Amino acid sequence: MMAAIIFFVASSLSQVKMEFGFAMGLFAIFSITRFRTPPIDAKEMTYLFTAIGISVINALVDYKMSDWHGLLVTNFIILMLAFGMEKYKPRKNVAKKQLTFTLLNFQILNDKKLLSEEVKKQTNLNVFKVEVLRINATKNEVTVWIFYK
Repeated sequence: MMAAIIFFVASSLSQVKMEFGFAMGLFAIFSITRFRTPPIDAKEMTYLFTAIGISVINALVDYKMSDWHGLLVTNFIILMLAFGMEKYKPRKNVAKKQLTFTLLNFQILNDKKLLSEEVKKQTNLNVFKVEVLRINATKNEVTVWIFYK
């Protein structure tokens, strides 16, 4: 999606004569968006980027009848890409979650297989990978990333 938006914005920019300030404003829109918004999911960030990109593309078009056909085709392609990618489901669905749990025996952390079995037992999920993030010995807590199907 992001590649398509960048392509269409770049192709729209090649047809428009603009000043330096306008070009810097376009750059600022896309660069500040990532830093000004709270941390959100990549999918939601893509939709935000797509909405801004469609707005920029539509704003750059001259309002002549010959340009409307290209604008409609461009918007249609972007919307169909978004719809297709939303409906596409990969064969292997892998989820990643952060998990904090109480651990009585910290020796399990030395053995990835035992740690994975402990997480499977506590979560009842098909966990295939575990990465330790933090260990809080005073509370007997361990924070891990778990990858499961």
